[in-house]
Amino acid sequence: MTVSFSDVIGLVGLAVSVGGFWIALAQIRKTTTAAESARDAAKLAKDGIGRLDSLISFASVAKTVDEIKDTFRSGSFDRLPNLFDQARKSLIAARESHPNLETSDQAKIQKTLTFFTELELDLADSSNEVIVTKRSKYTKSLIQISDDIVTITSRMKVSGDR
Repeated sequence: MTVSFSDVIGLVGLAVSVGGFWIALAQIRKTTTAAESARDAAKLAKDGIGRLDSLISFASVAKTVDEIKDTFRSGSFDRLPNLFDQARKSLIAARESHPNLETSDQAKIQKTLTFFTELELDLADSSNEVIVTKRSKYTKSLIQISDDIVTITSRMKVSGDR
């Protein structure tokens, strides 16, 4: 049996086809891996932006709480309703932009929101003299809120480094 030129060409063609098929499979695998990597990178970027939004919102809350404490110390209570409103909005924004907060942190946020609402209602219903008598109680709560916010943001920064 002799091998003709057309048989050799057919075998070479088969080898080239099989080789091309394997190259195509390798390219598909690379494309799939690249797509998965791009998806993972996009998720990391989205999570990072969400964490940054939360940190900015918590920083805004911390700043507003400091302003509230200063306002209590100065005895000028007229600005407080606006500051409470600003603090609540920032706190809600922080909570919404970081839905994976620990349960204890979510509870602290809810407790703070309730405190701000109750304090604002106290201010609306009381005279300045009554508020002055409760100032140390309110300041103590505000200091605890400041500490809670620092703790939450510290945990967020640590979890973001992982």
